[in-house]
Amino acid sequence: MRRLILLVAFLLMSFEGMAQDPVPLSAASPLQTIEGPFMGDYEGTGSLGGENQPLAAQVIVLGGGDYSIKLAPGLYDGSEVLGELKGKRDGGQVTVAGRAEGARWRGSIKEDVLRGTFGHGGTFDLKRVRRESPTLGAEPPPDAVVLFNGTSLAHFEHAGGDPQPTPCRWILLENGAMEVTQGGIISTEVFGDHKVHIEFRTPLKPEARGQDRGNSGVYLQGRYEVQVLDSYGLAGTDGECGGIYGVAPPRINMCFPPLQWQTYDIEFRAPRFSAEGNKEEHAKLTVWHNGVLIHEDVEVPNYTTAHVGGVMSEPGPLHLQDHGNPVWYRNIWVVPLQ
Repeated sequence: MRRLILLVAFLLMSFEGMAQDPVPLSAASPLQTIEGPFMGDYEGTGSLGGENQPLAAQVIVLGGGDYSIKLAPGLYDGSEVLGELKGKRDGGQVTVAGRAEGARWRGSIKEDVLRGTFGHGGTFDLKRVRRESPTLGAEPPPDAVVLFNGTSLAHFEHAGGDPQPTPCRWILLENGAMEVTQGGIISTEVFGDHKVHIEFRTPLKPEARGQDRGNSGVYLQGRYEVQVLDSYGLAGTDGECGGIYGVAPPRINMCFPPLQWQTYDIEFRAPRFSAEGNKEEHAKLTVWHNGVLIHEDVEVPNYTTAHVGGVMSEPGPLHLQDHGNPVWYRNIWVVPLQ
């Protein structure tokens, strides 16, 4: 009998401990764990006739061993693209060839160095570099509402529109991130004017193109989207990363390569209404992407595509979209503004 009592007590203690544990951790998507060799930013110089000029490249993986290499005077500074070379993986290197600035370019990428020749006697030598957002890992201030700190999904629920709230079904990972799956989510708290800090990481989908390449979205009040997408090395349209979807492109494409953590710091000003309920001012968004200002007081007249609805004059939740891609999010906090 004594053994039976001890066994029952042990089981009760075990069940009590299980009830207090966080959501079980699950395996991450392979699209977030595979490597992208040779992909990323390169900086250095190009030399012709003994004169060195700054030169940079963004190496984009396309799948099947193919790469796109976009040349420009600088990175993340609005520099105009000089040309696009093609790359093909060949064992432990990528052979590079193409035309840019009216000249023929040839070279290779090996051991984090992109070098070769162009034109008649020109040479280029670029080394791989890695940037990091200055707001990565930003600590929430004392007056912040912490929505996700890597340990619990309790501040989010499924955004399915069910009469009864459905718990968040996203995957909680041991690295302090959550992975998109099984539908979008909304915060249990709602906000008027506010600032939000959020960190995200897009997966590597070399074969995908356009809106299927790491797509998600951050919706202020569940109604106004700042696009999340693998737009590394692209033009920077309103439908790409940093764009206010369908409304305004970013001033500059600040999208880092996939598999690299990025940040949004967003200031949202809700639309203003008269006492009679007439809208007098549109919603406004100011956005910093990886620490760089890409939108300033941009007016958003109406809800953007795929919003979760709600009354425009009332506060709304933070909505994170599921667009069928295993995007990661972490370190999400909101500061309400008076």
